[in-house]
Amino acid sequence: MKRIRVVFILFLSMLPLIGCSVEEKEKTNPENVITTSVQEPHYQSTKGSNMIEEKQQIILSFGDEELTVIIENNATVVDFVKLLPLKLDMRDLYNREKFAKVHGLHVDQTVSSYDKGDISYWVPGEVLVIYYKDDDEYISGLVKIGEIMEGVEVLENYPGNIEVTIDIKR
Repeated sequence: MKRIRVVFILFLSMLPLIGCSVEEKEKTNPENVITTSVQEPHYQSTKGSNMIEEKQQIILSFGDEELTVIIENNATVVDFVKLLPLKLDMRDLYNREKFAKVHGLHVDQTVSSYDKGDISYWVPGEVLVIYYKDDDEYISGLVKIGEIMEGVEVLENYPGNIEVTIDIKR
Protein backbone atom coordinates (compact mmCIF):
# COMPACT_ATOMS: atom_id res chain seq x y z
CA MET A 1 0.00 0.00 0.00
CA LYS A 2 2.88 2.32 0.82
CA ARG A 3 4.47 1.67 -2.62
CA ILE A 4 1.25 2.54 -4.44
CA ARG A 5 0.99 5.79 -2.50
CA VAL A 6 4.64 6.71 -3.32
CA VAL A 7 4.16 5.90 -7.04
CA PHE A 8 0.94 7.92 -7.09
CA ILE A 9 2.61 10.93 -5.43
CA LEU A 10 5.54 10.73 -7.87
CA PHE A 11 3.12 10.59 -10.79
CA LEU A 12 1.20 13.64 -9.55
CA SER A 13 4.40 15.61 -8.98
CA MET A 14 5.53 14.96 -12.60
CA LEU A 15 2.29 16.21 -14.22
CA PRO A 16 3.16 19.93 -13.98
CA LEU A 17 6.55 19.26 -15.57
CA ILE A 18 4.97 17.48 -18.52
CA GLY A 19 2.49 20.32 -19.02
CA CYS A 20 5.25 22.96 -18.98
CA SER A 21 7.32 21.26 -21.65
CA VAL A 22 4.35 20.97 -24.03
CA GLU A 23 3.32 24.57 -23.40
CA GLU A 24 6.87 25.79 -24.11
CA LYS A 25 6.95 23.98 -27.47
CA GLU A 26 3.71 25.67 -28.51
CA LYS A 27 5.03 29.11 -27.57
CA THR A 28 8.23 28.72 -29.61
CA ASN A 29 6.60 27.40 -32.79
CA PRO A 30 6.18 30.48 -35.02
CA GLU A 31 4.24 28.51 -37.64
CA ASN A 32 1.24 28.35 -35.30
CA VAL A 33 1.13 32.15 -35.32
CA ILE A 34 2.03 33.01 -38.91
CA THR A 35 0.53 30.36 -41.17
CA THR A 36 -2.85 28.68 -41.13
CA SER A 37 -4.23 26.18 -43.57
CA VAL A 38 -7.75 26.51 -44.89
CA GLN A 39 -9.53 23.17 -45.20
CA GLU A 40 -10.76 23.37 -48.77
CA PRO A 41 -10.03 21.21 -51.79
CA HIS A 42 -6.48 21.66 -53.00
CA TYR A 43 -6.20 23.15 -56.50
CA GLN A 44 -4.07 21.13 -58.90
CA SER A 45 -4.01 21.20 -62.65
CA THR A 46 -1.69 19.93 -65.32
CA LYS A 47 -3.13 22.18 -68.01
CA GLY A 48 -0.74 24.96 -69.01
CA SER A 49 -3.59 27.49 -69.21
CA ASN A 50 -4.25 27.12 -65.48
CA MET A 51 -0.69 27.84 -64.44
CA ILE A 52 0.75 31.30 -63.88
CA GLU A 53 3.88 32.05 -65.86
CA GLU A 54 6.94 32.81 -63.77
CA LYS A 55 7.31 36.57 -63.18
CA GLN A 56 3.96 37.33 -64.85
CA GLN A 57 2.87 40.90 -64.24
CA ILE A 58 -0.36 42.83 -63.93
CA ILE A 59 -0.96 46.58 -64.15
CA LEU A 60 -2.91 48.72 -61.68
CA SER A 61 -4.24 51.90 -63.32
CA PHE A 62 -5.83 54.81 -61.44
CA GLY A 63 -5.85 58.55 -62.04
CA ASP A 64 -2.78 59.27 -64.18
CA GLU A 65 -0.81 56.43 -62.58
CA GLU A 66 0.17 52.90 -63.57
CA LEU A 67 1.81 50.49 -61.14
CA THR A 68 3.36 47.18 -62.20
CA VAL A 69 2.78 44.15 -59.98
CA ILE A 70 4.72 40.87 -60.05
CA ILE A 71 2.14 38.21 -59.21
CA GLU A 72 2.50 35.02 -57.21
CA ASN A 73 1.88 31.51 -58.52
CA ASN A 74 -0.91 30.09 -56.36
CA ALA A 75 -4.51 28.91 -56.81
CA THR A 76 -5.95 32.25 -55.65
CA VAL A 77 -3.97 34.13 -58.30
CA VAL A 78 -5.02 31.65 -61.01
CA ASP A 79 -8.68 32.43 -60.21
CA PHE A 80 -8.01 36.17 -59.94
CA VAL A 81 -6.27 36.39 -63.34
CA LYS A 82 -9.32 34.76 -64.96
CA LEU A 83 -11.36 37.81 -63.83
CA LEU A 84 -9.10 40.31 -65.61
CA PRO A 85 -9.54 42.97 -66.86
CA LEU A 86 -11.30 44.18 -63.74
CA LYS A 87 -12.47 47.64 -62.69
CA LEU A 88 -12.86 48.10 -58.93
CA ASP A 89 -14.13 50.93 -56.76
CA MET A 90 -11.60 50.69 -53.95
CA ARG A 91 -12.21 52.19 -50.52
CA ASP A 92 -9.50 53.52 -48.24
CA LEU A 93 -8.98 52.02 -44.80
CA TYR A 94 -6.75 53.47 -42.04
CA ASN A 95 -4.77 55.52 -44.58
CA ARG A 96 -2.70 52.39 -45.24
CA GLU A 97 -4.73 50.26 -47.68
CA LYS A 98 -7.28 50.29 -50.47
CA PHE A 99 -9.79 47.44 -50.70
CA ALA A 100 -12.69 46.16 -52.81
CA LYS A 101 -14.91 43.07 -52.82
CA VAL A 102 -13.84 40.20 -55.09
CA HIS A 103 -15.94 37.08 -54.58
CA GLY A 104 -15.25 33.42 -55.14
CA LEU A 105 -11.48 33.09 -55.31
CA HIS A 106 -10.05 29.69 -54.40
CA VAL A 107 -8.01 29.73 -51.20
CA ASP A 108 -5.01 27.49 -50.71
CA GLN A 109 -3.07 28.74 -47.69
CA THR A 110 -3.21 31.97 -45.73
CA VAL A 111 -0.67 34.06 -43.82
CA SER A 112 -0.93 36.74 -41.13
CA SER A 113 1.46 39.37 -42.41
CA TYR A 114 1.90 41.85 -45.23
CA ASP A 115 4.46 44.37 -46.41
CA LYS A 116 4.12 47.78 -47.99
CA GLY A 117 3.42 47.19 -51.69
CA ASP A 118 1.69 43.83 -51.22
CA ILE A 119 -1.57 43.04 -52.93
CA SER A 120 -3.46 40.40 -50.99
CA TYR A 121 -6.82 38.67 -50.87
CA TRP A 122 -8.36 38.84 -47.39
CA VAL A 123 -10.35 35.62 -47.15
CA PRO A 124 -12.81 36.44 -44.31
CA GLY A 125 -14.10 39.55 -46.10
CA GLU A 126 -13.53 38.34 -49.68
CA VAL A 127 -11.69 41.56 -50.51
CA LEU A 128 -8.68 42.46 -52.60
CA VAL A 129 -6.34 44.72 -50.61
CA ILE A 130 -3.51 46.99 -51.77
CA TYR A 131 -1.21 47.88 -48.85
CA TYR A 132 0.48 51.23 -49.46
CA LYS A 133 1.73 51.73 -45.89
CA ASP A 134 3.01 49.25 -43.33
CA ASP A 135 2.12 49.53 -39.66
CA ASP A 136 3.36 46.06 -38.58
CA GLU A 137 -0.17 44.89 -37.80
CA TYR A 138 -0.87 41.17 -38.15
CA ILE A 139 -4.01 40.37 -40.12
CA SER A 140 -4.96 36.72 -40.35
CA GLY A 141 -6.51 35.20 -43.45
CA LEU A 142 -4.38 36.84 -46.17
CA VAL A 143 -3.34 35.25 -49.45
CA LYS A 144 -0.61 37.15 -51.28
CA ILE A 145 -1.57 38.01 -54.87
CA GLY A 146 1.58 39.96 -55.74
CA GLU A 147 3.88 42.84 -54.99
CA ILE A 148 4.05 46.31 -56.52
CA MET A 149 7.51 46.69 -58.04
CA GLU A 150 7.92 50.42 -57.37
CA GLY A 151 5.95 53.60 -56.83
CA VAL A 152 3.46 52.31 -54.25
CA GLU A 153 3.81 55.59 -52.34
CA VAL A 154 1.81 57.42 -55.05
CA LEU A 155 -1.30 55.86 -53.50
CA GLU A 156 -0.76 58.23 -50.56
CA ASN A 157 -1.63 61.06 -52.98
CA TYR A 158 -5.08 59.53 -53.55
CA PRO A 159 -6.93 59.84 -50.22
CA GLY A 160 -10.32 58.23 -49.94
CA ASN A 161 -11.93 56.02 -52.53
CA ILE A 162 -10.51 55.51 -56.03
CA GLU A 163 -11.39 53.55 -59.14
CA VAL A 164 -8.66 51.04 -60.06
CA THR A 165 -8.43 49.05 -63.29
CA ILE A 166 -6.42 45.83 -63.12
CA ASP A 167 -5.24 43.97 -66.22
CA ILE A 168 -2.50 41.62 -67.38
CA LYS A 169 0.64 43.41 -68.56
CA ARG A 170 1.09 42.69 -72.26
